Amino acid sequence: MRFIARIRSVYTYCFEKYSAGLSEGLWVLVLLFLLQMSLNSVFIFKSYNLLPEGESLIVGISLWGAMMRAALRSLFWSVISWWGYALLASHRINKIIWGTAIILVSLLLFVAESFMLYRYGMVYTQSVIQVLAGTNPREASEYFEASFDVSMLILVLLVGFVIVWTVMRYVSWAKGKRFRFVPVLFLLSIPPVAVVLGYSTPRTYQKVMDSGQAYDLTIAPYDRLLWNTVGFIRESHAISDATNRIAKIDIGELKEQKYVTTPPQSQLHVVVVVGETLRRDYMHCYGFPLSNTPGLDSLLVTGDLTAYTDVVSPAPNTIESLTKVFTYQTNEMQGKWYDYPALPSVFSKAGYWVEWTSNQESTGTFIQPLNTFAKLSDGYKYANARSIDEEHDHTKSFYDEDLLPYLQTTSRAEEAGKRGLIQIVHLMGSHPVYGKRFPKSFAKFSPDSLPVRRAPDKDQVVSDYINSIYYNDYVVTQIINFYSKRAAIVVYFSDHGEVIYDDPRNPNYCDHGMLPQGVSVPFLVYLSPEVRREYPDLYDKIRGSKDRRIMLDLFTHSLGGLLGIQNKYSDPTLDFFSDEYDEDRPRIIRSFSQELRL
Repeated sequence: MRFIARIRSVYTYCFEKYSAGLSEGLWVLVLLFLLQMSLNSVFIFKSYNLLPEGESLIVGISLWGAMMRAALRSLFWSVISWWGYALLASHRINKIIWGTAIILVSLLLFVAESFMLYRYGMVYTQSVIQVLAGTNPREASEYFEASFDVSMLILVLLVGFVIVWTVMRYVSWAKGKRFRFVPVLFLLSIPPVAVVLGYSTPRTYQKVMDSGQAYDLTIAPYDRLLWNTVGFIRESHAISDATNRIAKIDIGELKEQKYVTTPPQSQLHVVVVVGETLRRDYMHCYGFPLSNTPGLDSLLVTGDLTAYTDVVSPAPNTIESLTKVFTYQTNEMQGKWYDYPALPSVFSKAGYWVEWTSNQESTGTFIQPLNTFAKLSDGYKYANARSIDEEHDHTKSFYDEDLLPYLQTTSRAEEAGKRGLIQIVHLMGSHPVYGKRFPKSFAKFSPDSLPVRRAPDKDQVVSDYINSIYYNDYVVTQIINFYSKRAAIVVYFSDHGEVIYDDPRNPNYCDHGMLPQGVSVPFLVYLSPEVRREYPDLYDKIRGSKDRRIMLDLFTHSLGGLLGIQNKYSDPTLDFFSDEYDEDRPRIIRSFSQELRL
């Protein structure tokens, strides 16, 4: 009897102690639920109102059905945190530690997702982590400088403060009180937790394992934080493993099975110049009223340069775009980019010396996939090697002209027993902050020059962007001039475009975006006089295809076809230089789990 009484006494003590903790911790339940649902409500309403017709993010779920599911997922994390706080915060120090941690984490997530919702209409996804991880501190600081909006920050902090203040007022009022309804509330909170754990969580986990990310309008911010981080870590390991596999397959197996045939061109210089964040309608050579492309204009007049009129990038950001551009994967194909052959390894096997030259960061192979392409090349050089982990002088600017001394000729190929050269030159181009992309001597245009005036601060941003294009014209023209006396093909395009205060839904927005402006890019092909003379069929192909509808996920397919490189992935309907090209192919751009059809 004493034993039973003792057990009953311990149970009563624990129950009362935990009930007291639940009473004191009710603010956790309320705070987390309000913060999460305020984010999810904005995101869901924004998605239903703004995403294209037929958007497949939620199929067969009404707006209010989505809201109910989101409330359930938000309630799950709020309840789990409430239970944990009541269990762990039994002492004053623990209460302070856990209470502070909960407030800080919840507010940081609230501010971060509010920023992404305001700037991009999206939330924390695995793609966002990948893009952030592939950016060095210097680029991140420049990006923050370009994206920072004081009014938005004040509004977000004000909303967060009001929510926290309201909850804290409740805490002050409830201090020392015992609420009889708390045990009932505890029991009522068990079913939603059981439903999420038993049904929703396994489905989310499986989606992460299958696709590498958890994306659903109805999941809570804490779901996104946990599962998309897990997906990113898994994806990073997959990229690491796949890089080694790609190198082995492309160098070994392709050689044995002779997938790649010898191109007819001999001692040819093929130079692929990749710009950054440059949309074509801001270039004079594409009709912009200010003369910011004088070098390219002069080459168009001679006929040596061909401007393609209707080209879009496969995504509005560098990582998602160029991982399609430089592999045989198209936007319709399943799997990951690293499941497909990459341009450097395939073209190297075809007899070319492939050189990768970049003015962007040099470290982070497995979080910055572009560096994987550099490692797959025969040689690579970073004009201004910059590391994610090193400190640098942020006042120094790394201009694209620093790449000019590293332009190669076929002598490098001859030394290695190759017959031709392919050099990929990756510029910083017009990457934000635009004003840091050109020397002062190229500040030709001022706000007074602009054909359309806005607010003074916006006019300065736009004039900086135009000047960055003016400097970009100089760099690209210098590259072309270097190869003009040789047998050379020079291709220039940008990785993506830019939305510059012309989003009708948000006229204050200036950044990457899932709009036509965000993916409309220049595509220019230069043939030196020697190539035009020796290979007139190439010139005819290029001139004959300049007005086709093109998406640059077909670039590797098309360059291979132009040079006569055939392999098991070759398909003339995906070669926009070919007479068999399927011009009716839908251009469907998918990025950050959104879709744009052009």
